[in-house]
Amino acid sequence: MEIKVTPELNEKFDERYEIVSESGCWIWTGWQVGKRYGKFWMKVPSSKGKHVLAHRYSYTRFHGQIPSDKHVCHRCDVPLCVNPDHLWLGTHQDNMADMAAKNRHSPAKAGAQNHSAKLTDDEVVAIFFASGTHKEIAAPYGIDASSVGRIKNGTNWSHITKNLHKCASA
Repeated sequence: MEIKVTPELNEKFDERYEIVSESGCWIWTGWQVGKRYGKFWMKVPSSKGKHVLAHRYSYTRFHGQIPSDKHVCHRCDVPLCVNPDHLWLGTHQDNMADMAAKNRHSPAKAGAQNHSAKLTDDEVVAIFFASGTHKEIAAPYGIDASSVGRIKNGTNWSHITKNLHKCASA
């Protein structure tokens, strides 16, 4: 998506960030997506307008258009920062490698430790050994039949089911 940069948009943009002198970050104070990234409304002539991520607008404004295969990444690791000196272009792989190099990733927790888990480890064991159709097994647990299938074939909850396969075949 090509981002149009105009003096009017620049003026509107400049009203929506605050400079943090200690870090040099320009923190976006306008509309935000989940309190992570700034979002900027561009009303352009001959169109209804469109939203663009604020750091992408900043990059385009100061450095030029962004190739379609590139991401705008943050040197400062502050997603709300729109300082063009803190932004760089990279691929998705570059961005993930940067995140890993800076130890900013947190691996997902497995099983019942995951915040979105609907089942306990004991319920997974019960489902694994249950007989009946997947739909019948799923109903009391409030899950769908495909979840039962993924438990039984070891796709989901494999840290529990990998050893259960041995028990089932013995």
